[in-house]
Amino acid sequence: MARTRLITVEQAKAGQRLALDVKVGKDTFLTAFSELTEEHISHLRDHGVGEIVIVDETAGTEVTEPTDDYEILEPLANVPDAKLSDAIAALDKECAGELLPEVSARLRPAQTLHLHAYAYARALEPDRSLPVETPTEEEEWFSRHKEQLRSDAGLVPVMSPVLASEVSKRLKHAQARISAGETVSNETLGELAQFVLNGLNLDSNSYVSLEDLGDAADLIPAHTVRTVIVFLKVAAPDGEKRKRQGEFIKGIACYNLGLASVVSQLARAGEIAESALEKLPDEYKNLYHKLRRAEGVEESVLEMVFLQNEHADGEGFPYGLSYDSIPQHSQLLALASKFALLTLSKPRLPRLAPRSAAIRILARVSNNFYSSTTGLFLKELGIYPVGSAVKLADERLALVTRLHPEDLLNPVVRIIRSDSRDAAVVGQPLDLRRNDLSIAGALREF
Repeated sequence: MARTRLITVEQAKAGQRLALDVKVGKDTFLTAFSELTEEHISHLRDHGVGEIVIVDETAGTEVTEPTDDYEILEPLANVPDAKLSDAIAALDKECAGELLPEVSARLRPAQTLHLHAYAYARALEPDRSLPVETPTEEEEWFSRHKEQLRSDAGLVPVMSPVLASEVSKRLKHAQARISAGETVSNETLGELAQFVLNGLNLDSNSYVSLEDLGDAADLIPAHTVRTVIVFLKVAAPDGEKRKRQGEFIKGIACYNLGLASVVSQLARAGEIAESALEKLPDEYKNLYHKLRRAEGVEESVLEMVFLQNEHADGEGFPYGLSYDSIPQHSQLLALASKFALLTLSKPRLPRLAPRSAAIRILARVSNNFYSSTTGLFLKELGIYPVGSAVKLADERLALVTRLHPEDLLNPVVRIIRSDSRDAAVVGQPLDLRRNDLSIAGALREF
């Protein structure tokens, strides 16, 4: 099997062969296995192509890791509130085009399943480290006082830190069993689902914790937990019953663990290169049928979980479904999984703040997601989610306590500060829709 290598266009040389198609927008600029010429390279530069994947003809050369599909190809200026507000407003309409084309042009167009495979493959390699982020002084202060501040503001976690830690431990144990070739029983999954449901709070005053990861080995369990939390937080208003919620927890868990197992097998075979991932559609279908036979998850739920990699434009996995052919819950799950992965640190790639994650999601409407479902997702989760800390235009810090679905950039907040005894204090509710104040930025959670 040919090895591949990711290079910048500036490193490209005439005579090299492409391993993958080069696309500009939706158009194929050069096809895979084309031999590059100086004219090709010049045109690639002129069209803003930053990187290409070539066939590595050099024996023994290490394969450069592909990047994920939401990584910026070139520097991206911050999207102003006016532009973001227009994009959010457009979600209430059936969008035929891109909501943020200037952002979309700077994102790597790749398939969601490939993204998960790359992220999981990096996490499965023991020598991988997570990027270290240094909190600002304000972020350190918020980190020390966040539980008290949120409690004083009447907020509760969707899942308590203690529960999240225990669920992650159980998922790690299940992952180890699957890696050893064992099968996780329906009984084990049922116990996990019941354990989660008993400690879950999906009320409007509940918040999603966005703490960072400390170890690459935590990625798969943490991604699974956060996907469950975010999905149930946004899907619960649709009237999902408790038993149905439990089936989704089981389905998401066995899907993520199963996918990690498939990727682990590829990694052990030394095949984590983009060209090798052509096997994934078949492996994906095999995994679905295997889980359908063995795990005991309600079949309609398991099917919706596996259809999360179908894209609105018909370019997804495994069947190439598009728009209304994709169940809404599959799209909500895709959005929850995407948000979870973007807001978790990954080997080599840092996490994003919720606002930045939302911008990348909006940039993929209508390629990956259809607008109405994206609108529902963001209205439930927010651009500045409940429980997150923000910095206002007047330099004061505030805690987001309530969302306005019709005005996501101006939620209800409560000013947070230290008093004369250095204790954290929460002020009265302040509705940013009725004030001249605006949010200048968000604090990260540590």
